[in-house]
Amino acid sequence: MDLMDKLGDQRSQMKAARTTKKLEGAEERKSELESENRILRDELDRTDRLQSRLDELVERSRAKKPRRIRWMVAGSLVTWAFGTETGRRQISRLADKVMEREPARDLRSRAEQAAGRIADRAQEVTDAAQTKVQDVTDKVQDATGNAKPKS
Repeated sequence: MDLMDKLGDQRSQMKAARTTKKLEGAEERKSELESENRILRDELDRTDRLQSRLDELVERSRAKKPRRIRWMVAGSLVTWAFGTETGRRQISRLADKVMEREPARDLRSRAEQAAGRIADRAQEVTDAAQTKVQDVTDKVQDATGNAKPKS
């Protein structure tokens, strides 16, 4: 039994050593996780403070000078659009797309029709004016006796 007692004692010691080693590893891991948690909490606090500060600045800028910011943005867009070749190309593409849409084509065709009607009416007025001038000229010639012989 002496041998059996020794084996039992060795087994118990080995179990105790493994358990102690596992416990030490768990404690070490616990301290690592705690320090990592602390670091993450600090970083989260910094991020929250920064976000609060940014929100505060945005609110302040909105309250004070929203028009100035809008004008600055609009001015920079206009400068880009007309000051660079890329901007001019983009504006040209956009204009082409707008003109290809149905309302723009309809508007263009109505404008062309109106221009045609105006030209027709101008021709009618011009013809009527010529006729009146010819009639007055004929009456003046008849009155002065310089009438042309009618053929």
